[in-house]
Amino acid sequence: MTSSSHQNLRISETQSTINVKAGNIIVYKKNEKSRFSVGYLTQYLMKTGLFYDEAYSDAMSIAKELIDLNISEIKVKELLEYAEDWYKEKNIEIARRLQILSNDMSDLKPFVILLGGVTGIGKSTIARMLAERLEVKSLIGTDLIRESLRSVFSPNLMPTLHTSSYTTSSQVRKPTNIQISRTILGFEEQAKIVITGAEAAALKTLRQNEIMIIEGVHLVPGMLNRKLFQNPSILQILLVLDDKESHLSRLKRREKTQARGTHYSKYFEKIRTIQSYLIEKAQSYGIKVIDITNDERTLVDIINHMWKSLT
Repeated sequence: MTSSSHQNLRISETQSTINVKAGNIIVYKKNEKSRFSVGYLTQYLMKTGLFYDEAYSDAMSIAKELIDLNISEIKVKELLEYAEDWYKEKNIEIARRLQILSNDMSDLKPFVILLGGVTGIGKSTIARMLAERLEVKSLIGTDLIRESLRSVFSPNLMPTLHTSSYTTSSQVRKPTNIQISRTILGFEEQAKIVITGAEAAALKTLRQNEIMIIEGVHLVPGMLNRKLFQNPSILQILLVLDDKESHLSRLKRREKTQARGTHYSKYFEKIRTIQSYLIEKAQSYGIKVIDITNDERTLVDIINHMWKSLT
């Protein structure tokens, strides 16, 4: 066994020992009690925008200090305060974020995160992962809003509602502008209708002093109501997938899971055209653009952008 392997084994044994000993610490939350969990503390620290490896390493260090102090019982509030104090010497920004988290993010509420992006890049997955990490209960997709509107407005009244975002060109009634393709013109018509539903959901969230994540292709930069767009509690981000091959591969995998047999790859070029259009719009309106190639990095980028924008 190499020296590096010996070192990794010792680290693994040390971490295992810390996990076991830390599990003997009783954590009280109101009238309930549970055992200390390094994993749970890691997940909590990741809400501040740390990568998993960073959060886990810090959680292990905090657990070791509690063990060395012979702590056998601790209240949740005291544990969070200890973690906050621990970071004050190492990363004051993380300490500040932990203080806000300990108050159930009341200093940030209300706010809405809008995650735009075209079909097949994985934005819905990222939105779900983000909601889980931040423990946000309200998550809605603009496709659901579109489905709801379709039940109200007939194809004759609003034809672009009754087709996919990348096939709306077939429903365009207006003559096309020479500078705008039918794909973009049809997509814009659909997005202008659907985004009104997203605006209503955002306004309701703000009135109720809550947190919501809205995801969908229809969240076009610059199309949101001007007053809402200027509201600092509305955080808009465009998710993109720069690599064409990765995007096509994801679309083909998605095709295999769809019972209705939608052939997304058939419209790949139209979907990429819409992405280029969205990127151009995002750059024009100063909207944050994040590549979605790596899920963990994407989540960390979103969370850090959230903290920097809202605090």
